[in-house]
Amino acid sequence: MTEIAWQEYDEMVEFSENEPLVASGHNWLAMGVWLMLLGALASLGFWLFTEGHLLLMLAAVGLPLLVLCLLKPAISLYVFVFAAAFDAVTAFGEEGTVLAMITLIKPLAAIVFLSCFPLFISQHIPLRASRGLIRTFVLLALLVSASIMWSFTRFTSIQYSLLMFGQIVLLLVMVNYVMRNVHIFRNILLWLVAGGVACSVFLFFVGAGMTKGFGRASLGEGANTNAVAIGLVVSISVLPLLWVTTVRRSHRILILAAGLIIYGGIFYTGSKAGAACALLGVLVGGIFEARQRGFLRLFRILGVFLIIFIVTYVLLQLNVLPGGSQTRLEGMFRVGQTIEAAERGGLKREGVWRLAWITYRNSGQMLVGVGAGAIQYANMIVGTCSERHSAHNNFIQALVELGPLGLILILLVHIYPVILLMRLRNRKLIPPAMVALSAPLLAGLTHGTWTTKFFWIPMLIVVLLCEADAMAFEESQEAEFLATEGYFQDGNVP
Repeated sequence: MTEIAWQEYDEMVEFSENEPLVASGHNWLAMGVWLMLLGALASLGFWLFTEGHLLLMLAAVGLPLLVLCLLKPAISLYVFVFAAAFDAVTAFGEEGTVLAMITLIKPLAAIVFLSCFPLFISQHIPLRASRGLIRTFVLLALLVSASIMWSFTRFTSIQYSLLMFGQIVLLLVMVNYVMRNVHIFRNILLWLVAGGVACSVFLFFVGAGMTKGFGRASLGEGANTNAVAIGLVVSISVLPLLWVTTVRRSHRILILAAGLIIYGGIFYTGSKAGAACALLGVLVGGIFEARQRGFLRLFRILGVFLIIFIVTYVLLQLNVLPGGSQTRLEGMFRVGQTIEAAERGGLKREGVWRLAWITYRNSGQMLVGVGAGAIQYANMIVGTCSERHSAHNNFIQALVELGPLGLILILLVHIYPVILLMRLRNRKLIPPAMVALSAPLLAGLTHGTWTTKFFWIPMLIVVLLCEADAMAFEESQEAEFLATEGYFQDGNVP
């Protein structure tokens, strides 16, 4: 080969080694500076909000953030995933009001779209590996739109329809930007973990005493602790991916510490579903790891499970957790269960699922429409008095709202990503990727998540992994062709 051919070949190999799936270090100093800046902005915004200066808060915090994101769209992605863990803890108004529906993630999603969409239009990159998954999302969104025709609350179903299409477009816009700037992939994972750590620390020091405003879903009375916990599960589930793409031991110690803090936050909420999903997700990853490197790895993970269970048992016996957390976890571990815990556990998920099935069966399989509320409709059909609105299960909810076709599509959007991850050419990434996917999706067994960030952020990570893997493979194939055949076929004979 000519000297020019070898030079171009070396450049292509060097580019391939810089793609986001290769282990490297992290710029922790830069991230620390940004965290301090975000912390200052958040503290200022929090103070202005609590003082009732909403417009001043938007001007002092929102406008500078918007300008930064428009100048550097990567910042919008970092802030977006960082806030994902905080979203369940925030609200701009009292429950039942319009402002109560506005949380951090919604305006930040709009900022991500505004900052990344111009590149999507001018430099669109076609999908390589995940086109089938996106088509399945579109089919599901079309069925959600069709449910408007039979929905009992059409306005709500219209909202969900627009939400579905908006989430698909947002996912495509974000994937396109990251594939143009592949070096930010690990940074996105890092900021997602940082958000989980920050939210956990917030809960430790502030959340237990807040029930209004920014504390809508904190640990106060009537709080949605499960939503907080699942947001933390999304954060902690990407830690194995960060682990395998980090080379320095000191950085891995920081990652391990972050995992302990986030799991402490999940534990502090008292969410049984959150604690179980985090652990089961690791178990799923351990099974795939065992397939590659032997079952000794699986036994190590089971040992970790045993240690966590013993620590949990001791903490519950010491009664050191906040009252609500103590009560909820006692119901999970059956350790020193109080009368209050037993009474609280009386309304179990099985009863909610049974009501949803009764709704489907007794209505003559007449569907209620997405967002119409399967259990709310059961109140009219069979005279129940449950205050629950959702069926608290992605699959049962889809059956009641969209029928058998909806159930099939929901199953597809849960199974398809698993198939895509099993096809990754970088086999080392399969076990941690399975953790990042399975831990949040398992939450869909006890909560309705498929229209929320708890579902779409893991899907974003899956699509990014598959597209980056496919792009790296194409580059390696092109480099190999250039080094062996390409130049000879073009008449470049040495």
